Amino acid sequence: MPAFDSAQASASTGTVSDRVLLDALVVVAARRIVLGVDVAAAKFLSGQRVDDLVREQEILESMASTLKRAELQHPLRIEFFRDQIEANKVIQRSLYRYWSVHPEQFPVRCRHLTAELRPQLDLIDRHMLLILIRMKNMPPVRRSHIDALFDRRLRTGTALRQLGELRRDAADVALRSLYRAICLPAAADPRGLGHVTRPPTTPPITRDGRLGCGSPPSGVAACAPR
Repeated sequence: MPAFDSAQASASTGTVSDRVLLDALVVVAARRIVLGVDVAAAKFLSGQRVDDLVREQEILESMASTLKRAELQHPLRIEFFRDQIEANKVIQRSLYRYWSVHPEQFPVRCRHLTAELRPQLDLIDRHMLLILIRMKNMPPVRRSHIDALFDRRLRTGTALRQLGELRRDAADVALRSLYRAICLPAAADPRGLGHVTRPPTTPPITRDGRLGCGSPPSGVAACAPR
């Protein structure tokens, strides 16, 4: 059973291990990034800005209130949710720039932001919240394991599969508080946990309008106004 499904099935009984819960948290965070491609398309089509400060604040205040009541024993807090929002904006800004330069590659159909995508984002956020509450301690785990699991899930999104640099930029932001929270001696992990994340960069666009980090995201799910 996949880590995410296993965590969901066992969360209410408390039988799931912290290691399974941590893997599930990584998987759900990656799903949020993949969904961010559709969010970018919907926003771009309607002319909305990437930043939505009112909604972001509502999400963070709701999560912070629940986390405060939960009295967590591990160090992951509201910063983790803030990182997920920022990582999604890394994806959105990069795609905005690409579509602005190469509009013929923009999807022709899309999912509705308010009716479809935001309810899915809310569900993902609740799943992450549930996992954080059920987790008793932060299990020791190699960063290489987290990196590989996160990237493998990102590759399920067609638009992100060939954009390795963009995936890494998003991962640096989405996972930074998680890496700070994992207690693993540096000697046990050659990459270390004192990792300094790279500032998110927008992939360069070549003269023919392609993203410099890979092939253009022509596989983005089709999109059109509703």
